[in-house]
Amino acid sequence: MASVWVTGHRGYLGECVVRCAADRGWRIVTTEGRLQDLPAASVVADAVIHCAGALRHRGDAGQHASHVDGTLGMLGALTGSVPIVYASSRSVYGAHVGDRIPDGAACRPVDAYGRAKLDAEQSIAMSGSTFTLLRLSVLIGAGVSRDGEAFLRTALHTARAGGAVSRFCPDRAHDALGVWTAARACVAALEAGPSCRIYNLPGPARSMHASLAALMLVVPQGTLVDSWAGTAPIPVLDSSDWVRDFGAIDQLDDMKLFAAWVQWLEAGGQSGLPEVDRFPFGRN
Repeated sequence: MASVWVTGHRGYLGECVVRCAADRGWRIVTTEGRLQDLPAASVVADAVIHCAGALRHRGDAGQHASHVDGTLGMLGALTGSVPIVYASSRSVYGAHVGDRIPDGAACRPVDAYGRAKLDAEQSIAMSGSTFTLLRLSVLIGAGVSRDGEAFLRTALHTARAGGAVSRFCPDRAHDALGVWTAARACVAALEAGPSCRIYNLPGPARSMHASLAALMLVVPQGTLVDSWAGTAPIPVLDSSDWVRDFGAIDQLDDMKLFAAWVQWLEAGGQSGLPEVDRFPFGRN
């Protein structure tokens, strides 16, 4: 049985990757503590799915140590050159003109998180291992024991408490991606075989107002309050290269996602691999 080292295995995405990889027959390798503290050549695995790293909401402090030093620690801990799938972020693009960001667009990160993610990408690309870099959009939905930190997560929890959710005006498109879809994509990229590729991986582009309307149908005790805060629209990611190589990304049904999310919360926040998410991706 082939083995895969999943870094960040206790995190939001990492927990889901562990379930998806195990469901596909991979033997899971994990480590504890900071990656940069691991001894050299101490981890034996046939491949890596690298999910570890501090989230943006934790602030600028420590982003470089978490993402860059952690990635260098991961590379140094391997006993040889193995395929690496890295769960990177759309934040590497930074400010972008236009309503869509194509694969291969120029990277101009504007914060410490984006810069650290880009530096980690470059460290992997220069390591000598084959790699797939997945530039993920914002992740949403109930995971295994966590449900992320996205705006829609805050909106759901606020609505369940009977609070008011801001509906920013004018409407804008968003491309939030289901966390289980992202996890399955990580495993699919690994199983596609050796490559040195970069893919955008968003959810379907859709109206934020429509997503919030779906939320209110599922959680009617909440209210929507229009906010004219003047927030700038965020370009959505273009996923043409991923669709060409692996097939279409799920057309996320927000109402079903919110309903499953509420069931997860009511069950105490624990879930296994959803049947609906059992591995549609494969190399085209």
